[in-house]
Amino acid sequence: MEDSRRSTNDLGASFSRGSIAFTRDDRSARFEVDVVQPDHQVVLAPLRIGEEGDDHVYITASTENSNSYHSSSHDNPPSSSLSSRPTGINTQYSAHPTVFERPTDVDATSDYRLYDLPSRGVQPITITYVEETSRSESPKDYKGRLRVWPGLMLLLSIFTLSSVAIAFGAKKSYDSSKSRMISVQAAAAKRRAIQDGLGDDISEVADDGVVNNPRTYTTKSCSLPNYQSKNGQIVAVSPNGTEVAVGIKGVNWFGMETLNAVPFGLWQNDQNGTTVFDIASFLQRNGFNSVRLPVSVGHLLDDTPPAVGLVNRQANRAMNLKSYMTTIQSIVQAMGYRQITVLISMHTLLPNDNSGGLWYDKNIPEALVLKSFDLLAKGLCSDTYWNVIGIDLKNEPHLATWGDGIPATDWALGAAKLGNHMLSVCPQWVGFVEGINGGPQTGIIDGKSWVYYNWWGGGLQGAATKAVEFNVPHKLVYSPHYYTVCIFRYRERPHLAA
Repeated sequence: MEDSRRSTNDLGASFSRGSIAFTRDDRSARFEVDVVQPDHQVVLAPLRIGEEGDDHVYITASTENSNSYHSSSHDNPPSSSLSSRPTGINTQYSAHPTVFERPTDVDATSDYRLYDLPSRGVQPITITYVEETSRSESPKDYKGRLRVWPGLMLLLSIFTLSSVAIAFGAKKSYDSSKSRMISVQAAAAKRRAIQDGLGDDISEVADDGVVNNPRTYTTKSCSLPNYQSKNGQIVAVSPNGTEVAVGIKGVNWFGMETLNAVPFGLWQNDQNGTTVFDIASFLQRNGFNSVRLPVSVGHLLDDTPPAVGLVNRQANRAMNLKSYMTTIQSIVQAMGYRQITVLISMHTLLPNDNSGGLWYDKNIPEALVLKSFDLLAKGLCSDTYWNVIGIDLKNEPHLATWGDGIPATDWALGAAKLGNHMLSVCPQWVGFVEGINGGPQTGIIDGKSWVYYNWWGGGLQGAATKAVEFNVPHKLVYSPHYYTVCIFRYRERPHLAA
Protein backbone atom coordinates (compact mmCIF):
# COMPACT_ATOMS: atom_id res chain seq x y z
CA MET A 1 0.00 0.00 0.00
CA GLU A 2 2.86 2.39 0.68
CA ASP A 3 4.29 1.77 -2.81
CA SER A 4 0.92 2.38 -4.33
CA ARG A 5 0.49 5.66 -2.37
CA ARG A 6 3.92 6.97 -3.48
CA SER A 7 3.38 5.96 -7.08
CA THR A 8 0.07 7.72 -7.15
CA ASN A 9 1.39 10.88 -5.56
CA ASP A 10 4.22 11.03 -8.11
CA LEU A 11 1.64 11.22 -10.87
CA GLY A 12 0.03 14.20 -9.22
CA ALA A 13 -3.40 13.08 -10.25
CA SER A 14 -6.36 15.06 -8.98
CA PHE A 15 -9.60 13.29 -8.11
CA SER A 16 -12.41 14.86 -6.17
CA ARG A 17 -15.53 12.86 -7.02
CA GLY A 18 -16.28 9.26 -7.81
CA SER A 19 -18.34 6.18 -6.96
CA ILE A 20 -17.60 2.80 -5.56
CA ALA A 21 -19.29 -0.58 -5.70
CA PHE A 22 -18.72 -1.72 -2.18
CA THR A 23 -19.29 -5.18 -0.75
CA ARG A 24 -18.63 -6.39 2.77
CA ASP A 25 -19.79 -9.66 4.33
CA ASP A 26 -23.40 -10.09 3.21
CA ARG A 27 -24.15 -6.46 2.35
CA SER A 28 -23.49 -4.47 -0.79
CA ALA A 29 -24.14 -0.93 -1.99
CA ARG A 30 -22.96 1.72 -4.43
CA PHE A 31 -21.98 5.14 -3.17
CA GLU A 32 -21.13 8.43 -4.84
CA VAL A 33 -18.98 10.55 -2.56
CA ASP A 34 -16.62 13.54 -2.33
CA VAL A 35 -13.31 12.57 -0.81
CA VAL A 36 -10.00 14.18 -0.11
CA GLN A 37 -7.27 13.40 -2.56
CA PRO A 38 -5.06 11.10 -0.45
CA ASP A 39 -7.96 8.87 0.53
CA HIS A 40 -9.07 8.69 -3.05
CA GLN A 41 -5.75 7.64 -4.42
CA VAL A 42 -5.01 5.03 -1.82
CA VAL A 43 -6.98 2.49 -3.83
CA LEU A 44 -5.54 3.49 -7.20
CA ALA A 45 -2.27 2.31 -8.56
CA PRO A 46 -1.04 2.95 -12.15
CA LEU A 47 -0.10 -0.18 -14.00
CA ARG A 48 2.51 0.01 -16.63
CA ILE A 49 2.01 -1.56 -20.01
CA GLY A 50 3.06 -5.15 -20.02
CA GLU A 51 3.00 -5.47 -16.25
CA GLU A 52 0.94 -8.09 -14.56
CA GLY A 53 -0.91 -7.01 -11.44
CA ASP A 54 -1.13 -8.85 -8.17
CA ASP A 55 -3.89 -11.37 -7.61
CA HIS A 56 -5.85 -8.76 -5.72
CA VAL A 57 -5.50 -6.10 -8.43
CA TYR A 58 -7.94 -5.71 -11.34
CA ILE A 59 -7.38 -3.63 -14.44
CA THR A 60 -9.76 -0.81 -15.32
CA ALA A 61 -9.65 2.79 -16.45
CA SER A 62 -9.65 5.91 -14.31
CA THR A 63 -10.54 9.45 -15.21
CA GLU A 64 -10.24 12.83 -13.69
CA ASN A 65 -13.39 14.17 -12.04
CA SER A 66 -15.33 10.99 -12.82
CA ASN A 67 -15.04 11.43 -16.64
CA SER A 68 -14.27 7.97 -17.91
CA TYR A 69 -12.58 7.39 -21.26
CA HIS A 70 -14.82 5.31 -23.59
CA SER A 71 -13.00 5.45 -26.94
CA SER A 72 -11.92 2.17 -28.49
CA SER A 73 -10.30 3.59 -31.61
CA HIS A 74 -6.93 2.13 -32.59
CA ASP A 75 -6.19 5.09 -34.85
CA ASN A 76 -6.62 7.86 -32.34
CA PRO A 77 -5.21 6.76 -29.02
CA PRO A 78 -5.64 9.17 -26.16
CA SER A 79 -2.93 11.49 -24.93
CA SER A 80 -0.59 10.21 -22.30
CA SER A 81 -1.89 11.06 -18.84
CA LEU A 82 -3.20 9.27 -15.81
CA SER A 83 -6.53 8.91 -17.49
CA SER A 84 -4.90 7.33 -20.51
CA ARG A 85 -3.13 4.64 -18.61
CA PRO A 86 -4.44 1.42 -17.14
CA THR A 87 -5.06 1.67 -13.43
CA GLY A 88 -4.99 -1.13 -10.92
CA ILE A 89 -7.81 -1.36 -8.42
CA ASN A 90 -6.94 -2.72 -5.04
CA THR A 91 -9.46 -5.51 -4.61
CA GLN A 92 -8.83 -5.74 -0.90
CA TYR A 93 -11.66 -3.19 -0.73
CA SER A 94 -14.03 -5.59 -2.54
CA ALA A 95 -15.01 -8.98 -1.15
CA HIS A 96 -16.87 -9.96 -4.33
CA PRO A 97 -14.75 -9.51 -7.48
CA THR A 98 -17.78 -10.17 -9.71
CA VAL A 99 -18.59 -6.48 -9.33
CA PHE A 100 -15.77 -5.85 -11.82
CA GLU A 101 -14.73 -7.50 -15.04
CA ARG A 102 -11.18 -8.69 -15.22
CA PRO A 103 -9.69 -8.90 -18.75
CA THR A 104 -8.41 -12.42 -18.27
CA ASP A 105 -8.42 -13.01 -22.01
CA VAL A 106 -5.50 -10.55 -22.47
CA ASP A 107 -2.15 -12.14 -22.77
CA ALA A 108 0.05 -10.84 -20.00
CA THR A 109 2.99 -10.51 -22.40
CA SER A 110 1.09 -8.65 -25.10
CA ASP A 111 1.52 -4.96 -25.63
CA TYR A 112 -2.05 -3.76 -25.21
CA ARG A 113 -3.19 -0.20 -25.10
CA LEU A 114 -5.81 1.54 -23.05
CA TYR A 115 -8.02 1.95 -26.07
CA ASP A 116 -8.13 -1.85 -26.33
CA LEU A 117 -9.80 -2.19 -22.93
CA PRO A 118 -13.39 -1.29 -23.83
CA SER A 119 -13.38 -3.80 -26.67
CA ARG A 120 -12.40 -6.46 -24.19
CA GLY A 121 -15.38 -5.75 -21.93
CA VAL A 122 -13.59 -3.63 -19.34
CA GLN A 123 -15.90 -1.01 -17.82
CA PRO A 124 -14.34 2.34 -16.86
CA ILE A 125 -15.07 3.04 -13.22
CA THR A 126 -13.80 5.34 -10.55
CA ILE A 127 -13.80 3.88 -7.06
CA THR A 128 -13.47 5.75 -3.84
CA TYR A 129 -12.37 4.58 -0.46
CA VAL A 130 -15.23 4.34 2.02
CA GLU A 131 -14.47 4.65 5.68
CA GLU A 132 -15.99 2.38 8.29
CA THR A 133 -19.22 3.75 9.68
CA SER A 134 -19.04 5.13 13.16
CA ARG A 135 -22.57 4.10 14.14
CA SER A 136 -24.01 0.66 14.72
CA GLU A 137 -25.67 -0.96 11.74
CA SER A 138 -28.73 -3.16 11.45
CA PRO A 139 -30.27 -5.18 8.62
CA LYS A 140 -32.89 -2.44 8.19
CA ASP A 141 -30.14 -0.10 6.91
CA TYR A 142 -29.64 -2.26 3.83
CA LYS A 143 -32.47 -2.85 1.37
CA GLY A 144 -30.66 -4.93 -1.18
CA ARG A 145 -31.52 -8.36 0.24
CA LEU A 146 -34.55 -10.34 -0.84
CA ARG A 147 -37.60 -9.51 1.25
CA VAL A 148 -39.62 -12.58 2.19
CA TRP A 149 -42.56 -11.14 4.13
CA PRO A 150 -44.40 -9.48 1.19
CA GLY A 151 -44.55 -12.82 -0.57
CA LEU A 152 -45.67 -14.56 2.58
CA MET A 153 -48.40 -12.00 3.07
CA LEU A 154 -49.56 -12.51 -0.50
CA LEU A 155 -49.52 -16.29 -0.07
CA LEU A 156 -51.43 -15.99 3.19
CA SER A 157 -54.01 -13.72 1.56
CA ILE A 158 -54.49 -16.13 -1.34
CA PHE A 159 -54.79 -19.07 1.06
CA THR A 160 -57.31 -17.24 3.25
CA LEU A 161 -59.46 -16.12 0.34
CA SER A 162 -59.35 -19.61 -1.16
CA SER A 163 -60.36 -21.18 2.14
CA VAL A 164 -63.26 -18.77 2.53
CA ALA A 165 -64.40 -19.39 -1.03
CA ILE A 166 -64.19 -23.16 -0.59
CA ALA A 167 -66.05 -23.03 2.73
CA PHE A 168 -68.75 -20.78 1.29
CA GLY A 169 -69.20 -23.02 -1.73
CA ALA A 170 -69.31 -26.14 0.42
CA LYS A 171 -71.89 -24.58 2.76
CA LYS A 172 -74.04 -23.55 -0.18
CA SER A 173 -73.82 -27.02 -1.70
CA TYR A 174 -74.62 -28.63 1.67
CA ASP A 175 -77.66 -26.42 2.24
CA SER A 176 -78.96 -27.16 -1.24
CA SER A 177 -78.48 -30.90 -0.76
CA LYS A 178 -80.14 -30.79 2.66
CA SER A 179 -83.11 -28.87 1.26
CA ARG A 180 -83.61 -31.48 -1.45
CA MET A 181 -83.36 -34.29 1.09
CA ILE A 182 -85.94 -32.64 3.37
CA SER A 183 -88.31 -32.14 0.43
CA VAL A 184 -88.10 -35.82 -0.46
CA GLN A 185 -88.62 -36.91 3.15
CA ALA A 186 -91.51 -34.50 3.63
CA ALA A 187 -93.27 -36.03 0.62
CA ALA A 188 -92.69 -39.53 2.02
CA ALA A 189 -93.98 -38.45 5.45
CA LYS A 190 -97.11 -37.03 3.82
CA ARG A 191 -97.82 -40.38 2.17
CA ARG A 192 -97.37 -42.22 5.48
CA ALA A 193 -99.51 -39.85 7.55
CA ILE A 194 -103.00 -40.85 8.69
CA GLN A 195 -105.35 -39.39 6.10
CA ASP A 196 -108.16 -37.43 7.73
CA GLY A 197 -109.06 -34.81 5.15
CA LEU A 198 -107.89 -31.97 7.36
CA GLY A 199 -104.89 -31.02 5.28
CA ASP A 200 -101.23 -31.71 5.66
CA ASP A 201 -99.65 -31.82 9.04
CA ILE A 202 -96.82 -29.42 9.63
CA SER A 203 -93.56 -31.12 8.79
CA GLU A 204 -91.12 -31.19 11.67
CA VAL A 205 -87.46 -31.67 10.84
CA ALA A 206 -85.11 -33.25 13.36
CA ASP A 207 -81.57 -32.03 13.85
CA ASP A 208 -80.29 -34.67 11.43
CA GLY A 209 -82.78 -33.71 8.70
CA VAL A 210 -85.29 -36.55 9.21
CA VAL A 211 -88.91 -35.43 8.82
CA ASN A 212 -91.67 -36.27 11.36
CA ASN A 213 -89.52 -38.76 13.23
CA PRO A 214 -87.70 -37.01 16.08
CA ARG A 215 -84.84 -38.61 17.92
CA THR A 216 -86.33 -37.50 21.22
CA TYR A 217 -89.45 -35.69 22.33
CA THR A 218 -88.63 -32.37 23.92
CA THR A 219 -89.75 -32.22 27.53
CA LYS A 220 -92.16 -29.36 28.11
CA SER A 221 -91.24 -26.84 30.76
CA CYS A 222 -94.22 -27.82 32.88
CA SER A 223 -94.68 -28.81 36.48
CA LEU A 224 -96.87 -31.80 37.22
CA PRO A 225 -100.15 -30.09 38.17
CA ASN A 226 -102.40 -31.21 40.95
CA TYR A 227 -105.29 -32.79 39.06
CA GLN A 228 -108.64 -32.54 40.87
CA SER A 229 -112.30 -33.30 40.31
CA LYS A 230 -114.56 -30.33 41.03
CA ASN A 231 -118.15 -29.58 40.09
CA GLY A 232 -118.34 -32.25 37.43
CA GLN A 233 -115.04 -31.21 35.83
CA ILE A 234 -111.44 -32.26 36.00
CA VAL A 235 -109.20 -29.28 36.68
CA ALA A 236 -105.44 -28.87 36.68
CA VAL A 237 -104.28 -26.81 39.64
CA SER A 238 -100.88 -25.17 39.20
CA PRO A 239 -98.46 -24.59 42.11
CA ASN A 240 -99.61 -20.94 42.33
CA GLY A 241 -103.24 -22.04 42.70
CA THR A 242 -104.45 -21.32 39.17
CA GLU A 243 -107.14 -23.77 38.05
CA VAL A 244 -107.64 -24.77 34.42
CA ALA A 245 -110.48 -27.07 33.38
CA VAL A 246 -109.43 -30.21 31.51
CA GLY A 247 -112.25 -31.25 29.22
CA ILE A 248 -111.54 -34.81 28.13
CA LYS A 249 -112.18 -35.94 24.58
CA GLY A 250 -110.25 -39.14 24.41
CA VAL A 251 -109.61 -42.49 22.79
CA ASN A 252 -108.47 -45.91 23.95
CA TRP A 253 -105.22 -47.27 22.52
CA PHE A 254 -105.08 -50.98 23.17
CA GLY A 255 -102.18 -53.41 23.01
CA MET A 256 -100.03 -52.99 26.11
CA GLU A 257 -102.39 -55.13 28.17
CA THR A 258 -101.88 -58.08 25.79
CA LEU A 259 -99.04 -60.56 25.50
CA ASN A 260 -97.42 -58.22 22.97
CA ALA A 261 -96.85 -55.60 25.70
CA VAL A 262 -96.97 -52.76 23.18
CA PRO A 263 -99.74 -50.64 21.62
CA PHE A 264 -101.06 -51.89 18.30
CA GLY A 265 -100.18 -50.33 14.97
CA LEU A 266 -96.59 -49.17 15.38
CA TRP A 267 -95.22 -51.55 12.73
CA GLN A 268 -95.24 -48.85 10.04
CA ASN A 269 -94.38 -50.27 6.60
CA ASP A 270 -95.35 -49.84 2.95
CA GLN A 271 -98.66 -51.67 3.45
CA ASN A 272 -100.02 -50.54 6.80
CA GLY A 273 -99.14 -49.49 10.31
CA THR A 274 -98.14 -46.09 11.55
CA THR A 275 -95.95 -44.34 14.13
CA VAL A 276 -96.52 -42.83 17.55
CA PHE A 277 -95.67 -39.42 16.06
CA ASP A 278 -98.40 -39.72 13.41
CA ILE A 279 -100.97 -41.00 15.92
CA ALA A 280 -100.35 -38.09 18.28
CA SER A 281 -100.46 -35.64 15.35
CA PHE A 282 -103.73 -37.14 14.10
CA LEU A 283 -105.33 -36.88 17.53
CA GLN A 284 -104.31 -33.27 17.95
CA ARG A 285 -105.56 -32.28 14.48
CA ASN A 286 -108.93 -33.81 15.25
CA GLY A 287 -109.41 -32.23 18.64
CA PHE A 288 -108.64 -35.22 20.88
CA ASN A 289 -106.81 -34.30 24.04
CA SER A 290 -106.53 -37.54 26.01
CA VAL A 291 -105.55 -41.19 25.57
CA ARG A 292 -106.58 -44.05 27.85
CA LEU A 293 -103.71 -46.52 27.84
CA PRO A 294 -104.61 -50.04 29.06
CA VAL A 295 -101.86 -51.94 30.89
CA SER A 296 -101.40 -55.31 32.57
CA VAL A 297 -100.51 -55.69 36.24
CA GLY A 298 -98.40 -58.74 35.39
CA HIS A 299 -96.36 -56.79 32.81
CA LEU A 300 -95.79 -53.98 35.30
CA LEU A 301 -94.50 -56.42 37.91
CA ASP A 302 -92.22 -58.18 35.40
CA ASP A 303 -91.30 -55.02 33.44
CA THR A 304 -91.89 -57.02 30.27
CA PRO A 305 -90.23 -55.67 27.11
CA PRO A 306 -92.40 -55.39 23.98
CA ALA A 307 -92.66 -58.29 21.57
CA VAL A 308 -90.01 -58.19 18.87
CA GLY A 309 -91.11 -57.14 15.39
CA LEU A 310 -94.26 -55.22 16.31
CA VAL A 311 -92.59 -51.81 16.32
CA ASN A 312 -90.73 -50.25 13.41
CA ARG A 313 -87.83 -49.00 15.47
CA GLN A 314 -86.42 -46.82 12.70
CA ALA A 315 -89.75 -45.07 12.13
CA ASN A 316 -90.28 -44.75 15.91
CA ARG A 317 -86.71 -44.01 16.86
CA ALA A 318 -87.65 -41.82 19.86
CA MET A 319 -89.25 -44.81 21.57
CA ASN A 320 -87.29 -46.59 24.26
CA LEU A 321 -88.40 -50.21 23.99
CA LYS A 322 -85.99 -51.62 26.53
CA SER A 323 -88.71 -52.49 29.04
CA TYR A 324 -92.40 -52.19 29.76
CA MET A 325 -91.99 -49.00 31.79
CA THR A 326 -89.72 -47.29 29.24
CA THR A 327 -92.27 -48.08 26.54
CA ILE A 328 -95.04 -46.44 28.60
CA GLN A 329 -92.80 -43.45 29.25
CA SER A 330 -92.06 -43.06 25.54
CA ILE A 331 -95.76 -43.05 24.66
CA VAL A 332 -96.54 -40.55 27.42
CA GLN A 333 -93.82 -38.21 26.16
CA ALA A 334 -95.00 -38.50 22.56
CA MET A 335 -98.53 -37.56 23.64
CA GLY A 336 -97.28 -34.72 25.82
CA TYR A 337 -95.43 -33.35 22.80
CA ARG A 338 -98.90 -32.77 21.29
CA GLN A 339 -100.50 -31.53 24.53
CA ILE A 340 -102.42 -34.80 25.00
CA THR A 341 -103.02 -36.23 28.48
CA VAL A 342 -102.75 -39.93 29.37
CA LEU A 343 -104.89 -42.03 31.70
CA ILE A 344 -103.33 -45.34 32.78
CA SER A 345 -105.96 -48.09 32.90
CA MET A 346 -105.34 -51.15 35.10
CA HIS A 347 -106.94 -53.27 32.44
CA THR A 348 -105.97 -56.85 33.13
CA LEU A 349 -104.29 -58.73 35.94
CA LEU A 350 -102.49 -61.10 33.60
CA PRO A 351 -102.02 -60.55 29.88
CA ASN A 352 -102.82 -64.07 28.72
CA ASP A 353 -106.53 -64.13 29.54
CA ASN A 354 -109.45 -61.85 30.23
CA SER A 355 -108.80 -62.08 33.94
CA GLY A 356 -109.95 -59.45 36.32
CA GLY A 357 -113.61 -59.81 37.25
CA LEU A 358 -112.34 -58.41 40.55
CA TRP A 359 -109.40 -56.10 41.22
CA TYR A 360 -107.29 -59.12 42.27
CA ASP A 361 -107.24 -62.91 41.94
CA LYS A 362 -105.28 -65.90 43.22
CA ASN A 363 -102.39 -65.24 40.80
CA ILE A 364 -102.24 -61.49 41.41
CA PRO A 365 -103.22 -60.85 45.03
CA GLU A 366 -104.16 -57.41 46.24
CA ALA A 367 -100.67 -56.79 47.64
CA LEU A 368 -99.14 -57.14 44.17
CA VAL A 369 -101.76 -54.82 42.73
CA LEU A 370 -100.74 -52.19 45.25
CA LYS A 371 -97.09 -52.81 44.31
CA SER A 372 -97.90 -52.15 40.65
CA PHE A 373 -99.27 -48.78 41.72
CA ASP A 374 -95.93 -48.08 43.39
CA LEU A 375 -94.13 -48.90 40.14
CA LEU A 376 -96.37 -46.57 38.14
CA ALA A 377 -95.82 -43.72 40.57
CA LYS A 378 -92.07 -44.27 40.57
CA GLY A 379 -91.88 -44.25 36.77
CA LEU A 380 -94.45 -41.57 35.91
CA CYS A 381 -95.18 -39.25 38.83
CA SER A 382 -92.82 -36.40 37.90
CA ASP A 383 -92.67 -33.16 35.94
CA THR A 384 -91.28 -35.05 32.92
CA TYR A 385 -94.62 -36.88 32.62
CA TRP A 386 -96.79 -33.93 33.55
CA ASN A 387 -99.59 -35.12 31.24
CA VAL A 388 -100.42 -38.30 33.21
CA ILE A 389 -103.65 -37.34 34.96
CA GLY A 390 -104.25 -40.49 37.00
CA ILE A 391 -105.18 -44.18 37.07
CA ASP A 392 -108.34 -46.02 36.09
CA LEU A 393 -108.22 -48.21 39.19
CA LYS A 394 -109.71 -51.34 37.59
CA ASN A 395 -111.24 -52.03 34.24
CA GLU A 396 -114.68 -53.71 34.29
CA PRO A 397 -114.87 -55.24 37.77
CA HIS A 398 -118.00 -57.09 36.65
CA LEU A 399 -117.83 -59.78 39.37
CA ALA A 400 -117.77 -57.25 42.19
CA THR A 401 -120.61 -56.06 44.40
CA TRP A 402 -121.38 -52.56 45.55
CA GLY A 403 -121.92 -51.44 49.12
CA ASP A 404 -122.64 -54.84 50.72
CA GLY A 405 -119.71 -54.47 53.11
CA ILE A 406 -117.99 -57.69 52.07
CA PRO A 407 -114.27 -56.77 51.69
CA ALA A 408 -113.57 -59.55 49.20
CA THR A 409 -116.11 -58.27 46.65
CA ASP A 410 -117.35 -54.82 47.64
CA TRP A 411 -115.95 -52.59 44.93
CA ALA A 412 -116.77 -49.43 46.85
CA LEU A 413 -114.36 -50.60 49.54
CA GLY A 414 -111.81 -51.98 47.08
CA ALA A 415 -111.76 -48.81 44.97
CA ALA A 416 -111.27 -46.68 48.08
CA LYS A 417 -108.31 -48.84 49.15
CA LEU A 418 -106.65 -48.64 45.73
CA GLY A 419 -107.34 -44.93 45.37
CA ASN A 420 -105.93 -44.03 48.76
CA HIS A 421 -102.78 -46.03 48.05
CA MET A 422 -102.36 -44.24 44.71
CA LEU A 423 -102.65 -40.87 46.44
CA SER A 424 -100.07 -41.88 49.01
CA VAL A 425 -97.45 -42.42 46.28
CA CYS A 426 -98.60 -39.72 43.85
CA PRO A 427 -100.93 -37.13 45.41
CA GLN A 428 -101.20 -35.16 42.14
CA TRP A 429 -103.20 -37.84 40.34
CA VAL A 430 -106.93 -38.56 40.36
CA GLY A 431 -108.55 -41.99 40.67
CA PHE A 432 -111.10 -43.13 38.05
CA VAL A 433 -113.68 -45.61 39.38
CA GLU A 434 -115.75 -47.73 37.01
CA GLY A 435 -119.04 -49.42 37.78
CA ILE A 436 -119.90 -53.08 38.17
CA ASN A 437 -122.42 -55.23 36.32
CA GLY A 438 -124.95 -55.57 39.12
CA GLY A 439 -127.42 -57.92 37.46
CA PRO A 440 -130.71 -56.94 35.87
CA GLN A 441 -131.90 -53.40 36.39
CA THR A 442 -135.31 -51.79 35.88
CA GLY A 443 -136.12 -48.37 34.60
CA ILE A 444 -138.74 -46.21 32.93
CA ILE A 445 -138.02 -45.23 29.32
CA ASP A 446 -140.59 -43.21 27.36
CA GLY A 447 -143.23 -44.02 29.96
CA LYS A 448 -142.59 -47.73 29.78
CA SER A 449 -140.90 -49.99 32.29
CA TRP A 450 -137.85 -51.80 31.01
CA VAL A 451 -135.55 -54.45 32.35
CA TYR A 452 -131.97 -53.95 31.27
CA TYR A 453 -128.44 -55.03 32.07
CA ASN A 454 -125.41 -52.83 32.55
CA TRP A 455 -122.34 -53.07 30.42
CA TRP A 456 -119.39 -54.50 32.29
CA GLY A 457 -118.10 -51.53 34.21
CA GLY A 458 -121.26 -49.54 33.64
CA GLY A 459 -123.21 -50.20 36.84
CA LEU A 460 -122.86 -47.22 39.12
CA GLN A 461 -126.36 -47.25 40.58
CA GLY A 462 -125.03 -48.18 44.02
CA ALA A 463 -122.91 -45.02 44.22
CA ALA A 464 -126.09 -43.06 44.89
CA THR A 465 -126.38 -44.68 48.32
CA LYS A 466 -122.80 -45.82 48.95
CA ALA A 467 -120.18 -43.50 47.48
CA VAL A 468 -116.49 -44.27 47.19
CA GLU A 469 -114.56 -42.25 49.73
CA PHE A 470 -110.91 -41.18 49.33
CA ASN A 471 -108.86 -39.70 52.14
CA VAL A 472 -108.11 -36.63 49.98
CA PRO A 473 -111.03 -34.56 48.63
CA HIS A 474 -111.56 -33.76 44.97
CA LYS A 475 -109.70 -36.84 43.77
CA LEU A 476 -112.53 -39.15 42.67
CA VAL A 477 -113.85 -39.46 39.11
CA TYR A 478 -116.67 -41.91 38.29
CA SER A 479 -116.22 -43.39 34.82
CA PRO A 480 -118.97 -45.86 33.81
CA HIS A 481 -118.50 -47.76 30.60
CA TYR A 482 -120.76 -46.78 27.76
CA TYR A 483 -120.53 -47.93 24.16
CA THR A 484 -121.79 -46.06 21.15
CA VAL A 485 -123.94 -47.49 18.37
CA CYS A 486 -120.80 -48.33 16.44
CA ILE A 487 -120.27 -51.06 19.05
CA PHE A 488 -123.84 -52.16 19.66
CA ARG A 489 -127.19 -51.46 17.98
CA TYR A 490 -129.41 -50.36 20.83
CA ARG A 491 -132.58 -50.05 18.76
CA GLU A 492 -132.50 -53.75 17.99
CA ARG A 493 -132.05 -54.72 21.66
CA PRO A 494 -133.01 -51.68 23.75
CA HIS A 495 -133.47 -53.76 26.89
CA LEU A 496 -129.68 -54.13 27.07
CA ALA A 497 -128.99 -50.41 27.05
CA ALA A 498 -127.52 -49.10 30.28
